[in-house]
Amino acid sequence: MNEGKQPTWSEAQLRAIGETGKNLLVSAAAGSGKTSVLSERCVELICHADPKTRCDVRELLVVTFTRAAAAEMRARIEKKLRERAAQKNDARLQRQIRMIDRAEISTLHSFCGNVLRRHFAALEIDPAFTTLDESEAKLLQVDVANELFEQKYADDANAQFQEMIQSHFGGNDTRLRQRVVSTHQFLCSLVNPTEWCRRAVARLQEGASQSLRSSEFGREFERLLADHLSSSADRARVLMPLAYSVMESRGNCIAEWIVVIDELIDALRIGGYEKLRAAFKPDEFPKLAGVRDVDEDDKKFATALVDAVREPIQAGWFRKALAFAEEDWRDGLTRTAAPAEMFLSLAAEFTQAYTEAKRQLRVVDFADLETLTLRALRDPNSQEVVPGPAAGAYRDQFKYVLVDEYQDINPLQDQILRLVSRDELSIESPPNFFCVGDVKQSIYRFRLADPWQ
Repeated sequence: MNEGKQPTWSEAQLRAIGETGKNLLVSAAAGSGKTSVLSERCVELICHADPKTRCDVRELLVVTFTRAAAAEMRARIEKKLRERAAQKNDARLQRQIRMIDRAEISTLHSFCGNVLRRHFAALEIDPAFTTLDESEAKLLQVDVANELFEQKYADDANAQFQEMIQSHFGGNDTRLRQRVVSTHQFLCSLVNPTEWCRRAVARLQEGASQSLRSSEFGREFERLLADHLSSSADRARVLMPLAYSVMESRGNCIAEWIVVIDELIDALRIGGYEKLRAAFKPDEFPKLAGVRDVDEDDKKFATALVDAVREPIQAGWFRKALAFAEEDWRDGLTRTAAPAEMFLSLAAEFTQAYTEAKRQLRVVDFADLETLTLRALRDPNSQEVVPGPAAGAYRDQFKYVLVDEYQDINPLQDQILRLVSRDELSIESPPNFFCVGDVKQSIYRFRLADPWQ
């Protein structure tokens, strides 16, 4: 580590700042200094004593989520560089400060825009494109959806389109329009949306024709039930001692619930969904015993602990899921498969029409920035998402790739970042991806961020 480093860093922070030669994910809670660590790491890499590790500011790709955050990050790095430059007369360091405005410290969308302008010919897009803001994109989407629906009504000779609206959207085509647009937005966050749609329909068709345990849908459904029961059992075991410390009767009730939940877990593991359904007997579940001569606040607190254990099992989606026999689920999948295929086809038609509308206007939206960048970076001759020549050039350009608020990255954005970073285990090109985040601070799930990916 170099001179000038602040003496207040913890041991873990110092490791995150100084460790190189591997890909790193720093996960820490709010207020723990993750962004400060990232900016300090950038400065450390620029100033590092080892020439093999040291980089210029233009060899950094630093990705933030907002323009304000990017400006703040740039200012932090510049300030720290000036502080170090003040300690010694270093011509190289002065040059780095002068180049800071040209450093690639930006939002991901800004980086993607630069990629598109650099590779517009290969992507067959207008290099003078403009980017729609979210409100402009929504207005255009509404216009395109309205035109598409007018055409679908006109071509609906066998009334299948109207039947889907009636049976699955309560006769309200506005709901269908909204769902089509939201599905389009979801698909734009995927690396391979066409394959996702194909698999979605295939899963429904397979689930309709096979037993739950034999189908992919059924196995995932049972895993979801198992995870819910397991987390409920863990929660009960954590809360039971606390309940005992306040009211013995409430602690006893949670202990009884643990027995019930464990029996449900065993039933699912041994016999699958139908065995679980047979073991699920709400009328026989543990009841709260009446108590007298206890502190009212203690009673409320201990009862709330019991409720936190029983409600996830006795009420909500879990109970509703067990309301249907396996044959009911298969029947539902049978009735869902054809409308689902029709709906996804409609979403694909919308995407095609929306893409054409944007082409005529010579505009792109934020999703295009990502999907077109992925296309520019990946190898067009491979079925897998592997780096193409453009990605190779960026890998040569950026010695380090650093990402702030990584918990708000969606799968497609993650793939872009991985295409321009390295994971090779060699002296010549060591791994260089560094990101910081906290799943508890994820705020962009509505934009399809997946903090658990």
